[in-house]
Amino acid sequence: MDIQTWVKQLIDIYNKSETEDVYDRRNNNESKNIKSVLASIKSQKFSLSPTQKKADIVHLLKAAEVISLRGGNDYLAQFLQIPDVRRVISEKLQPSMVTKVTQKAMENVKNGTVPNFPKTIAETDKEIADRYLADSSILTQGNATQEIEHYRRHIKSIGRKGSFELETYAGRLEDVSDIENGILSLGKVISRQEGYNPGEIALEWGVLTFEVDVPEKTDIEKAQKKVPGISYAQAEKLRQEQESRERHQKEMEKLDRDRQQQMADNNKGYVEAQKKRTAEQQAADEKRRKMFSSPEKFRETVDYKKKASSFAESLKCNPSRSNINNGNTQQNLQPNTHRKSKGMGMGR
Repeated sequence: MDIQTWVKQLIDIYNKSETEDVYDRRNNNESKNIKSVLASIKSQKFSLSPTQKKADIVHLLKAAEVISLRGGNDYLAQFLQIPDVRRVISEKLQPSMVTKVTQKAMENVKNGTVPNFPKTIAETDKEIADRYLADSSILTQGNATQEIEHYRRHIKSIGRKGSFELETYAGRLEDVSDIENGILSLGKVISRQEGYNPGEIALEWGVLTFEVDVPEKTDIEKAQKKVPGISYAQAEKLRQEQESRERHQKEMEKLDRDRQQQMADNNKGYVEAQKKRTAEQQAADEKRRKMFSSPEKFRETVDYKKKASSFAESLKCNPSRSNINNGNTQQNLQPNTHRKSKGMGMGR
């Protein structure tokens, strides 16, 4: 049996026998373990400190496993090729030395008590990224290897102080699609392969982001998050729930600010329109004023009631003038009548 096959069996035994305190130590030191593996691969040297235990060797092996991707570099195989690593494994993890752990794993399987601790952040990202890389129909670069290298170049271009960004239509982190989650997880795994410590994913203004490299959490900070009487895994779950509530609160506050801003914009638009109409009316009045020589004439042009009254008055008849005309008509007719009568008499 080659060493890599044997190590995978050893990891399986470890997973079935892991205790809570050992899980906490592995979870807390995951990022540091990954960087230790990368440093050993780069230098081709490895050694255990006096304080490290047998389980810590397995933690390093699992750290190498969680940064190995489908279609990419096998960091576990590269780690096992280092002579110092093979020597330490043969000295510290001989079959006779892991007998007790093997028996515990078999008992847990038989009794149905195999530990089921939450996956670490790196384990979760690897699982999601591998699932994304397995579906060639959704990859942007054709195959898994090309996809990994594409995002590796992208992360290198961003640099340690940059942020990985991905546009989305999701309004909440819970609504992010599987493909988007796959790309984000792939980016985080590649960031770890480059020796970075990626931050948490955030959503703002339609863009998903995570910082490529953030400071390591100190043991003191982690201890402060632990609640007396519960394990670190339970405390971590409570922390995640609290962060989810805080994100929701921030989203609600943002929606409220947006509504208030919209109302302010609407009111501002109404006031400006009112001012514009008033200004246009004043300008029109001023233009009419300039068309006339005196204010009285200007008032006459705009006093429509007075104009209407004048027009109606002009249509009425003048009684005195009518009587005079009638009198003149009668006087003009009378002489003719007399003359005619006289002539008629003469004829007789």
